[in-house]
Amino acid sequence: LEPMEDQCFAFMSHSARDLERRSATEQRSVQLGVRRVFSLALKASLSFTLLLSFLGPSYSYVFLRFVYGREWADHSSASILLSAYFVYLVAMSVNGICEATFNGTLGGPEFQRYGKFTLLLSLVYLSLSAFLSRWLGPVGLIVANALNMIIRVSYCLRQLSRSGFVDLTNFSQIRPKKWSLATLIMGSLMSSVSGHKLAVALTSSYTSLKTQLCWGVIHLLVGGCSVIIYAICIWVTDSKFVEDVRRIVSPRTRSSSGS
Repeated sequence: LEPMEDQCFAFMSHSARDLERRSATEQRSVQLGVRRVFSLALKASLSFTLLLSFLGPSYSYVFLRFVYGREWADHSSASILLSAYFVYLVAMSVNGICEATFNGTLGGPEFQRYGKFTLLLSLVYLSLSAFLSRWLGPVGLIVANALNMIIRVSYCLRQLSRSGFVDLTNFSQIRPKKWSLATLIMGSLMSSVSGHKLAVALTSSYTSLKTQLCWGVIHLLVGGCSVIIYAICIWVTDSKFVEDVRRIVSPRTRSSSGS
């Protein structure tokens, strides 16, 4: 998601350049433009990372089993860590978009305050990591990272809201539609069942190779169908979001093909 964050930062910094020297009408126009791009970037980021967080954990064991072998999949906590990392991606992506907007729009005094805040937060993070790693093991480090990201997001959103670049009262534009979330939940449940059946088939010495291949195909089909249905659901129920993304991507596609 780094390219999206870079593009977001480039747009925000260009739009907010010399903002204090502009008229009130121009400042208001810039704020509305930043709000729109911020909402679009955050929603696109959430749409992708929520898909990974809902479906990814069901495929962690299978991925490790086929890529790194039985030792990593069956006799380590790697699959649990990978599953937790998929969920952590949501917090990391939101933090990336929020910090890109924060760094692109706000000036020196806010940077200094944010630097002091992150320094203090780093001390809290180290203490929290030590505590959670003793309690939850390696997963505790991921949990501590997620909490760190959430706190940083809260700080950035608060400062952006005070400056008028973010409207915290209108988060319905950022949240995925109910049908999209329902599709993710159903896909997660179905892939969890098929993943469990496949894991049992792979670990059992009494299961034939044909049965293992059958459950492997079913598990892949469940994931693939879930992704396709999720994409169709976004296309049908959130046409304005799709059109906004297409409007931004199309000029870049034409310019890159023309060059």
